[in-house]
Amino acid sequence: MKTLFSSLFPIIFLFVCIHSNCGVKVVLHGDITMEDTENDVNPEIFYEDIETQDEKKFNFQNWILKIGSEYGDGCSTLLTNNEIEFTAICVTYSSNKKLWILQMDYYGNILSQKAITPLTYFEIGSAERFSNGGIIIAGKIEEEYSNKDKTWVIKINSLGEILWQKTFELSNFSTGATYMTITSDEEIIIATLYPIITGENDGYFVPAIIKLDYEGNIIWYKAFNFNLGSEITTLTTNSSGDIYIAVCKFDSRFSGPWLLKLDENGNILWQKVFDFPSSLNWVPYFSDILLTSDGSIILVGTTNGEFEESGDMWILKLNDSGNIIWQKTIGEERGRKSWGAASVIEAKNGEILVGGSGVFYSQYIYTYDMILLKLDNDGNLLWNKVISYNEQDYLENIIESPDGDIIFEGSSGLVGNYFGDISSYDILIGKINGNGEFNGTCDLIKDMSLIFQDGEAIAFESNIEFFNATIPTVNEIEFPIYEADTIGEFLCTGETQP
Repeated sequence: MKTLFSSLFPIIFLFVCIHSNCGVKVVLHGDITMEDTENDVNPEIFYEDIETQDEKKFNFQNWILKIGSEYGDGCSTLLTNNEIEFTAICVTYSSNKKLWILQMDYYGNILSQKAITPLTYFEIGSAERFSNGGIIIAGKIEEEYSNKDKTWVIKINSLGEILWQKTFELSNFSTGATYMTITSDEEIIIATLYPIITGENDGYFVPAIIKLDYEGNIIWYKAFNFNLGSEITTLTTNSSGDIYIAVCKFDSRFSGPWLLKLDENGNILWQKVFDFPSSLNWVPYFSDILLTSDGSIILVGTTNGEFEESGDMWILKLNDSGNIIWQKTIGEERGRKSWGAASVIEAKNGEILVGGSGVFYSQYIYTYDMILLKLDNDGNLLWNKVISYNEQDYLENIIESPDGDIIFEGSSGLVGNYFGDISSYDILIGKINGNGEFNGTCDLIKDMSLIFQDGEAIAFESNIEFFNATIPTVNEIEFPIYEADTIGEFLCTGETQP
């Protein structure tokens, strides 16, 4: 999925611009200046009066920025703030692994940075923004001196201060948050895993949902009666508090993904399983859900493929009963290549923006590139672009700026480090026009040739049920949050904003 704040951190940054052959490097240094305020106040970014504000900030209309340490970095979520700013929730491996929160404006300036260092292994699932500018982040964290993971939830106010942190623990088996969303009443819905214990040291996991109130107290907890090998891959809610959950399931044979709709109390309203006439050589799944302004459901992800570890980008439109209106698959050439959609949003004009990644073959080398495309409401392709910088570029999140442009984010690295070595990966964040064009010159963005055709999946009714689950143990924890700094490098810059 998916879906990535009002003046989050009032930190003053002095931007020192260094022009070199490889682009514009931005050196950022932090110095806090803030008055005492209540927790939920949204202060405006304060700029120290050195010369003029314009001389301290870039003003590019379109841009692509590389951000990262020498040890590797990546983001999980982009969140819109207001007419001026957006936020990236990331992880950096500089010295120690850190949860990293970047506040940026729409011209490519990093306004502020915060970091949390748990000093133990952790992963971030996703994040959301409250109406008052605060952030809720969910993931998993490893218990010290053990291999046991716990669900980790952090609430941060608009000033960048931690309001509370909690872990949710179940038995002696590892668990953690894989995805999260919030309701219109600002209750928190967290996808996690529930352990099914079959022996002293044996067991497996099934998908589960925790619903919390605004203060992190458990309202209800549900576990699904799936077989071995299933996980919630994305979820969202509508204005009535109903919850839409996508589940990737595979057991003795590969199986298509599930979509379930629950009411606000966790009761199942309907459920569908999506299957294919052809054999499944690669597990299909949904990675993001969009509820559109016309009441439809857009699902994006990856289909089954003709070969192992291959599939096409998959986009479906459903009505609110879960019936398919249309579906499309997108790829390059049929063969041993893997494509997948990671994020979907609705543009202000009702068109559908999809971001993902695909494998391209060139000069005996397979490379991953970022893919952006736009469809109309009937599923017709309007335009498509590929963004290629390194040998492995993965697009993970897209949002729309107030002026209708597209902000995209992903990771970029080298083929030699694909299997486990994170040290070469950097964050790429960029902004292009809503029509897919770059206002200036950028060799990283290209048109592409692809196969765009109707999908063949069929939706069936299903009968998955909940079962009584043990309520997790809740613990308060404390990891401090502090100012951070990094170096960003512009890879492409367009015309300046008038």
